[in-house]
Amino acid sequence: MGIPKEQLKKISKPLYGFTGDSVIPQGTIRLPITAGKKPRQATIMANFMVIKGCSQYNAVIGRPTLQALRAVTSIYHQKVKFPTPNGIGEIKSNQYEARVMYYDALRGYDQPGRVEVESFLKKNLDVFAWNHSDMEGIDLEVICHFLNIDPSYPPKCQKHRPMNPERYAALKEEVDKLINNGFVREAHYPRWVSNPVLVVKPNGTWRTCVDFSDLNKACPKDGFPLPRID
Repeated sequence: MGIPKEQLKKISKPLYGFTGDSVIPQGTIRLPITAGKKPRQATIMANFMVIKGCSQYNAVIGRPTLQALRAVTSIYHQKVKFPTPNGIGEIKSNQYEARVMYYDALRGYDQPGRVEVESFLKKNLDVFAWNHSDMEGIDLEVICHFLNIDPSYPPKCQKHRPMNPERYAALKEEVDKLINNGFVREAHYPRWVSNPVLVVKPNGTWRTCVDFSDLNKACPKDGFPLPRID
């Protein structure tokens, strides 16, 4: 616009964007703004905050400017109307273009953060468990989980569900992994028995689930799952 930076007034108050992020403006400046088309135009002076960054918008008009114009806005009709010496002035917009600009602005704000998150995750790949052997567990002296089973609820042994050879082989492979890594152990005389359920994943492999419907009924819901101090 050909305006030197020396005309900017310094400001330390942050400006918040559509996605909740904040930025410190480079300064403020008072400029004339003309709305509408001849002969129905209105010109006022407005204060602008100047920021450095990528945006789909050249300028964003706030409520003080709309009040100074004595403007009436309609989001549904994408119009702004205001009085002028020669009648009612009007600013029209395009609903499709407005949506495209808004989505482009969101993608512009989201992209830098996404790159930083992806870079951080790639640098710390070693902290994730990629297979069963990577899950070393937590010492029982640190924390231990137990089921809050109602003692008055009788144990339930579900009836055995038959499986075809393909499902049985997939289940045996998963159980062997759990046993070899110490996640589970064999119980010869169980009081509770819940059947495994195999579900096909989108990639064609099997996901092993357990039918805990009976066990869930025996565990009363805890409205305060976090530790409490009495």
